[in-house]
Amino acid sequence: MALTAREFGESLMAEVRARRSFGGHPLWFKIQQGRLSRKGLQEFAKQFFLQVVEFPRAVSALHSRCPDLEERRKLAESVYEEETGKLSGSKAHPELFLDFAA
Repeated sequence: MALTAREFGESLMAEVRARRSFGGHPLWFKIQQGRLSRKGLQEFAKQFFLQVVEFPRAVSALHSRCPDLEERRKLAESVYEEETGKLSGSKAHPELFLDFAA
């Protein structure tokens, strides 16, 4: 029996989470536990900035190819928030990183 789009998405995300090493990196544990100094966090922000700048483009590419209307809306909302910060009432996410890293 074929999976629905939602079931496929959920199974794919479960597989990604199970194999992800990014979230298991010691740096993330230090951040989660509040053990990274402000200076360390600022250095992280500088190095992670390029990912933050490019992330909306990756989400936009997914959006343009997504056949599921509801998921496409969620992706569009994510791009809008990343690029403007208006859904959260703040700034574009790259601007937030630059402000913090300064």
